[in-house]
Amino acid sequence: MRLGLICRPFSFHGGVETATAGLLTALRHAGHDVELISTRRQRLVPGLVVRRVPTLRHPSALRLISFAVAARATAARHGYDLVQSHERVLRQDLYRAGEGCHAGYLEAMGRKVPGVNPYHRLVLALERRIFRLRAARHVVAISRLGKEEIERRYGTDPQRVTLELGRILREDFLRQHAYSEVDAACPLDKQYWMLRAIFEYHRLCQDLLKKGRAVEEIFNLPVREELERMKEIPVLGFVDRAKELIARMNKEREREAE
Repeated sequence: MRLGLICRPFSFHGGVETATAGLLTALRHAGHDVELISTRRQRLVPGLVVRRVPTLRHPSALRLISFAVAARATAARHGYDLVQSHERVLRQDLYRAGEGCHAGYLEAMGRKVPGVNPYHRLVLALERRIFRLRAARHVVAISRLGKEEIERRYGTDPQRVTLELGRILREDFLRQHAYSEVDAACPLDKQYWMLRAIFEYHRLCQDLLKKGRAVEEIFNLPVREELERMKEIPVLGFVDRAKELIARMNKEREREAE
């Protein structure tokens, strides 16, 4: 699959930059043809095609809209099977909402309205187009709170806003509930089989993507909900349940390989 990834210039450290670098590495290892769409300040990335687009540097509003326009034109010209963006641009298939809602940021800063600042007005306009699914087909949130805020502020269909695999690890594997009889502690064997199941889910998703299955279909697999509920299963009998779930995922992978 030919994939275009839109993002600001990055190195292999820092928050959003680390997520971008990790995604690029994983996609390439999975055998996908990935190209990076960024500004002219983006450095070379070994083994990766970098499409540098011209942008205006000042003022901030013109820098934002010039990159959005240039990125859309570049993506259309190269005919990718799927375009994912980590920036607010005019057109993408998947938008990773790594920075949450700008409207929520302004509100937290005591600025419920953007005033006359053209930059904030432009960010809100782009955000509105994305989260109302006029400029994107799907949104990937990085936290449950972020997903809920997007749906509440913009009325986005919950089926079109999903949480990435890291959220499953953080909220369903790493976080225990001290007042829960089932989840107050997590023995080593339960930890092991939870991780095994999450790993097999990751492999299944990769195989389905290679077969051209729609991202929305993959995100809505029933096994995903079962993974999220694993920590609620009592220790007694957990290993058998985990093995049964893994067997079903492996069977699905084998069926796709035929």
